[in-house]
Amino acid sequence: MNDHAHDLGRGLPATLIRQAALAHQDGNWEQAHHTAKLIAQHPADVHPATAGLFSGAPAVAFALHSADHRAYRPALARLDKWIADLVHARLAAAHRRIDTRQPPRMREYDLISGLTGLGAYLLHRATRPDLLHKILRYLIRLLRQPIIANGHRLPGWWTSDSPAGKTEADWPLGHGNLGMAHGIAGPTALFALSARAGHTAPGQHQALNDACDLLEVWARPLPAGGDAWPETLTPVAGQVYSELVAAAGPAAAPHEAYLAISLDLKAAKRLISQAGGGFPGAFTVMEQTTSAIAQAARSAGLMVTGWLTAREIAAVIRTAYDPRALSGLQQWSESGRAEADPAAARPVVQVEEYDRVATDSARHATYWVEDWPRTETGAGFLHGLMFTAGVRRSLSLIYVPQGLESAMRDVQRKKAAIISDAAERSRRGQVDSEADSVEYADVKTRERQLIAGHADVALTGLLTVSAETDALLDAACAQIETAAVTAQVDLRRLFYQQPDAFTLGALPLARTAL
Repeated sequence: MNDHAHDLGRGLPATLIRQAALAHQDGNWEQAHHTAKLIAQHPADVHPATAGLFSGAPAVAFALHSADHRAYRPALARLDKWIADLVHARLAAAHRRIDTRQPPRMREYDLISGLTGLGAYLLHRATRPDLLHKILRYLIRLLRQPIIANGHRLPGWWTSDSPAGKTEADWPLGHGNLGMAHGIAGPTALFALSARAGHTAPGQHQALNDACDLLEVWARPLPAGGDAWPETLTPVAGQVYSELVAAAGPAAAPHEAYLAISLDLKAAKRLISQAGGGFPGAFTVMEQTTSAIAQAARSAGLMVTGWLTAREIAAVIRTAYDPRALSGLQQWSESGRAEADPAAARPVVQVEEYDRVATDSARHATYWVEDWPRTETGAGFLHGLMFTAGVRRSLSLIYVPQGLESAMRDVQRKKAAIISDAAERSRRGQVDSEADSVEYADVKTRERQLIAGHADVALTGLLTVSAETDALLDAACAQIETAAVTAQVDLRRLFYQQPDAFTLGALPLARTAL
């Protein structure tokens, strides 16, 4: 075999991709077809020990698929069959290795030569989702099942190789690799891209969270800004991280975002009637709405992992009341994501106090966002509020669509109030407030947008802080209130409304009013 003919990084497949990209622009395929013929003169390697995304049949197939010409389709069909056999052989060997709890070789799972690269090809090709899901399940197992090497407890992706991909005396316990080409960043990217394309396997969401937590732990700020990661980890560092994860449990500081949608049967009466009426029609309208919103979220660059099942919704509600139950619910679930019986989606005990509510294993205090920043801020203005270390919190943003007439009346009321206040200050000889000028300009902008046909929403923000004891809750609330000042957000703690406020602020139920 000629390595030059089938090397995606330095050989003819890379040349074909470039030539095909140019051919799609100018219509001249002569050079691309010539390169494809040169590639075909040599048999493509499909041996499990050597073939991968950057070498052999997968490299050729990736180039032909990327070239996107109908003349290459018969060859691609044959290559796909060989690659399917290759994937099955590689997966069988990898699972046998995991069963022994021995560390993997770097090329077992990496992007360049391993199963992550083959998964990237299958995601790109989009013809064998069943094989892609098998690779995702293997990678989930790789990340979540630790290994033992010479008495060291190490993460499952810890390789026995040196950074050069070889067994070397200077690296008797191998190393941990955080890179994209040969390390944990490759499977992490495949998890995320697969989920965005609608491909998920049981436990993938948690495995992705764990991998992101790992990268966050080892991130180091650069003097010029941004973050950097060490390329490799030593066995001591790997054991320390594994012990930290084990001590923290299966849900070490997760950050989750939920989008809840409720349908107003009265407002949607016409759409429901057109869809057949009654609850079947309402469910049809809801299905259309959720599909459109999920697509819009993906278009905006968000990763939608899927709509929650009834048991997953029940687990979210249960763990909001009882955070200690999370690890148990994850452990008992076959998918790796917390699940609970819908009948258990409630607190066992709830005690209301004037400024907080106590439930099963936590104390909670909910704030209303009375005012948002009144000056121009960056997109990350809530970062300090949302990522305060050691504080469990839930921020709910509740959007309620407003009818045009109602929105215009609201604009007129606000304009009248601002003008009336300005006239009263003028009568008394007081100086105008710049804040009122900014607010009036915002109201005018909103009015122009309504006249132009843009929709309007009423926004309510609720922030719930939770802790195990009253003393810890008081400390956490103090941190949140300090962070709110920095974020230019005016928080008001609610009194004698905490149970209802908790339901709106901490539970993804799309309720709209206290």
